[in-house]
Amino acid sequence: RSVEVESGGVDIASIDISAVPTIAENPDLTLVNEPILNTSYVSFNCSVEPFDNVKVRQAISLAIDCDAIVEAIYGDYAETAKSFISPVMWGYYEADSEYMGYDPERAKELLAEAGYPDGFSCTMISNGQQSMAEMIQANLAAVGINVELNVTDFSNWLDALVNGKQEMYIGGWTVPSGDVSEAYAAFYSENFGSGGNRSFYANDEVDALIETIDSETDEDARLAACQELQQLLADECVTVGLNVGYTYWGVSSSVENFEVLPTQSANYYKVTFAE
Repeated sequence: RSVEVESGGVDIASIDISAVPTIAENPDLTLVNEPILNTSYVSFNCSVEPFDNVKVRQAISLAIDCDAIVEAIYGDYAETAKSFISPVMWGYYEADSEYMGYDPERAKELLAEAGYPDGFSCTMISNGQQSMAEMIQANLAAVGINVELNVTDFSNWLDALVNGKQEMYIGGWTVPSGDVSEAYAAFYSENFGSGGNRSFYANDEVDALIETIDSETDEDARLAACQELQQLLADECVTVGLNVGYTYWGVSSSVENFEVLPTQSANYYKVTFAE
């Protein structure tokens, strides 16, 4: 697709991240690079040892250099996720947690406090994403966590997550409605597995906040609950943010008014062509 748009065979094409620098440097093309209603992250089966221990999850969060991983894979064309939800969603809040950021020495201390001074071994499943998985594996090896990778297809990945076969996993969450209620179903205790809670995480305080978000009609009160929930999830390290999702399109410089919505849908309604 990138070759077609570069050669003029097509005027608009969705492209892969690997083609983005070439498109961006082409004076005859415009790169459309917009955030979407999606984030990617590392998460866990929080119902099994050792991931039921919050200090283990906090240690892993501090052991993964998310900024470096996102930079290596996406360059300047993405950003590290600072919340489970995308910045383009209503209710987004960038939590200030001591367990976000890269601090391998503190990670080792937390592992020792959790009862794993020498680390442990586990598996991590992902749907593709080989390079990202290997970088995470290397980061965790540096603090004593030996991760065996299972890079597989979507069907096997989904089967593992729905049925609680995973220990660690690389996941992603897209919220087509753009509403936080849909996003936080992923942490509600009644939604284990097929209901969307693929981390098998349960917390009464989190449930209460989700119920408030789902039912509250006062916008300020609902926003306050969203912020409190994002802070709590950041401290609990249920997920470790990797990247905010972006769309990448190459567009002929003769095309005007083309846009891509946060839902990933291309909007051609206003498109015109320069003479």
